[in-house]
Amino acid sequence: MHNTAKKLADFVTSVNCKDEMKDAYTYVFQIILETVIAFLTTLFIAVLLGKVLDFLVFICVFICIRNLAGGFHFSTFFKCYLATTFVVTCMLVSIVYLPLTGEVNYILILLFLLSVLIVAPVEDVNRKFTKEERKYLFRKLALRMVIIAFVSTIMLFINAINILINVRNACVLASSICYLGILKAKFSKH
Repeated sequence: MHNTAKKLADFVTSVNCKDEMKDAYTYVFQIILETVIAFLTTLFIAVLLGKVLDFLVFICVFICIRNLAGGFHFSTFFKCYLATTFVVTCMLVSIVYLPLTGEVNYILILLFLLSVLIVAPVEDVNRKFTKEERKYLFRKLALRMVIIAFVSTIMLFINAINILINVRNACVLASSICYLGILKAKFSKH
């Protein structure tokens, strides 16, 4: 992955850019490639399971929370890729095997949103936040969570159980990642 990103960066910087920008471009291209590969793999699994709409709801809510809440990060793309593929597959399968009622899903959504809000944003060992960044991320995250809770309320009243299940799954995963990030930080200090 790194080699492909480096070749893309070499191409872009050879046109009209300073050499010192190569590392930055390499990093950006690597992140983009890794994200696209993980997304396409999990989308493919969703297609195989016949759960594309469920996947899109799940991934949108999850990303909405995750990119502000922070939390656990794997040390390599390959570990992250395997975990992402496994977890998304489990979440999609759980729609069939853990349906629960609309009310139970709704309560779980609110509880897991609250559990994220209590600890977020969660720093990673490689990414520390300033006080200003923490405030900004928290406010933005709180607004997104209010929107998620509001939309979930509407979904409860119109009895859109599958959407509630996917939102629940996204909230469970986001919360789990936050608390895993806290544990990782605690144990990496010792």
